[in-house]
Amino acid sequence: MNILITDATSPLAQTIITDLSPDHHLRLLDTTQPPTLPENTEFIQASPTDTDTVWKAVRDIDALILTGEPPPNQSNTPLEHQETLLDQAIRGTHILCHAAVEAGVKRFVYGSTLEIFSSYPDTVYISELHKPLP
Repeated sequence: MNILITDATSPLAQTIITDLSPDHHLRLLDTTQPPTLPENTEFIQASPTDTDTVWKAVRDIDALILTGEPPPNQSNTPLEHQETLLDQAIRGTHILCHAAVEAGVKRFVYGSTLEIFSSYPDTVYISELHKPLP
């Protein structure tokens, strides 16, 4: 099976790559190259918000694994970092999913975290939604 894995340098993606690389062809997408590339892998250096590159990355893919791992802090200020996280999580996910559907990808695995919203004081987590109101 041909599988595209995003955020390839993240710990979660590295575990997935180790488990899947012996039996599948993996295409890895990230802004930085992983330290090592197992056999049966190819690497594409790009952000998930790079529409043209994502469009090419999903070609001939049977499954997309979007790990949803936040990228490392690449900015100087906390606000810039949060904006990058939200852009990757929202726009990047939309671009990846749209391109995958257009390319006919039939399988999609999405892992994510609410950690990107942790600095927002008004965030209501799903687990809090079913609590009785005061």
